[in-house]
Amino acid sequence: MYLRRLFYLGLLSLLIGIACVGEEAAPTPSPPQETQATPTSTLIPIVPTPTHTPEPILAPPPTPTPTPAPTPPPTPSLPTPTPTISVQEGLILAVMRNIAFQPAQFTIKVGSIITFTNLDGFPHTFTADFGQDISFDSETLGIGESFSVVFDTPGTFTFFCRFNPTIMNNGVITEVE
Repeated sequence: MYLRRLFYLGLLSLLIGIACVGEEAAPTPSPPQETQATPTSTLIPIVPTPTHTPEPILAPPPTPTPTPAPTPPPTPSLPTPTPTISVQEGLILAVMRNIAFQPAQFTIKVGSIITFTNLDGFPHTFTADFGQDISFDSETLGIGESFSVVFDTPGTFTFFCRFNPTIMNNGVITEVE
């Protein structure tokens, strides 16, 4: 029953549409016959919606990094030879610099005087190793301070700094008669 009414309504709409356009009148339709409506299916094509693919954004080319000039290989430093001072008699001046006695070895005449001056940025001492025939200890020498010792006994004597006993421990004084 519903389909029948739908059919008539559609037919009526068609007729009204033709009449409004001004075309010839269509023949009067014959009275409808009772028929069974068959359902019809209408295929609606599915058209894919176009999608916009973004174009890739290209990064600017990298800026070349300047290549640093090659560093020349370091010049090997040769050990500084420890000068040995030999004098017959008199006054011998020595310094404490760069955490070292300079010079560290002396050959002197009995009665010579060695004066050590601290030119380093740290306090030092000029101290005889224990158990020798001669004993001396400058106590703490500040920057620019000096200490002198008269060597009047023949022999070989070693000395060191009490603040740096493992670094400044190579001093040797050899006295000749």
